[in-house]
Amino acid sequence: MTESTLIVRMSKSAGIFNKNNRYEVRLNNGDFIPMNYQNNRMEFRLPNGKHSVTIKNEVTTHETEFELRYEKTKVLTINPSFTYKLFLGIMIGLVLFSFFFQV
Repeated sequence: MTESTLIVRMSKSAGIFNKNNRYEVRLNNGDFIPMNYQNNRMEFRLPNGKHSVTIKNEVTTHETEFELRYEKTKVLTINPSFTYKLFLGIMIGLVLFSFFFQV
């Protein structure tokens, strides 16, 4: 039986802002494997067929199902999102500004 390769990696496009991001990767409902800036690339050898990957951080969870074919390589890239932290920062700033403006 032949095996295929799955590569899960973190995008380096975020640069220095990517260092604080922590992710957990779960392959086929197994154990969570931690991922951070130091170990930003994981490689798995899997049998051909359908598989699922769950990628989770402190805010969101994303699940992907895919099918591996005969001796092929599939690459999943984790792209960090600044939307949640940006929205949270803007809302805290707005609350603090309105509080000091009233005083």
